[in-house]
Amino acid sequence: MQLKLKEILANKNISYTELHKRTGISRNTITSLANGNNSMIRFVVIKKICDQLYITPNDLFGYSNKDSSIELAQDFLNWLKARD
Repeated sequence: MQLKLKEILANKNISYTELHKRTGISRNTITSLANGNNSMIRFVVIKKICDQLYITPNDLFGYSNKDSSIELAQDFLNWLKARD
């Protein structure tokens, strides 16, 4: 799962500082979220971001099981190699 905040802000020509001013979310938190450095996000933060950017949580998050499939395949190959 990935947060598409950086792309959304770029498309809307909104800076991290501007989103901080609109939402009250710390600029450090916004930067971390945009750069994918967080493993969790509070619902209140999602709501504030979505409300200010006029988007839904579905717009904010992306999911691809492609990465999971690649990791699973790599784990399987490593397991096979370890058996040799």
